[in-house]
Amino acid sequence: MTDPGSQFAVLACLSAISAGAGGGLALTAFADKCAPLRSFFRFFAEFSVVAAFSALLWLAVLKLNNGDFRAFFLVYTITLTVIFRTSIAFFLSPLVPHGKKAAERFSQSFRRSFIARYILK
Repeated sequence: MTDPGSQFAVLACLSAISAGAGGGLALTAFADKCAPLRSFFRFFAEFSVVAAFSALLWLAVLKLNNGDFRAFFLVYTITLTVIFRTSIAFFLSPLVPHGKKAAERFSQSFRRSFIARYILK
C-alpha cells in the first residue's frame, strides 16, 4: 500500500467510519439522557452501532487494503471515534432539557390518547 491515493482513500474511509460510530454512540447517550432507557435497550443500541461500524471497518480493510490488517487501523479508528463521540456529545448536551420535555410530551400523548383522538381521525 505505497500508493498515496490508496492511502488517502483508506484514511478517508476510516475517518468516515469513525465519525459515524462516534455520532451513533453520542446519539445513543443523548437518547438515554433524555428518556432513560432500560439497560437492555441501551446495550442493544450501543452493540448494534459498534457491530455495524466494525463490519464497515472490516469491509474497508478488505476492499481498500487487500485484506492486510494493521494495528494502525484500530488505533486510528478508535481514537477518532472517541474524539467524535466527545465532540458531538458536547454539542448535544445543551439540548438535553429540550429532549426531556419532548419525551415527556410524547409519553403524555399516549396517556390522554391524543394520537387516537386528534391525529388518527
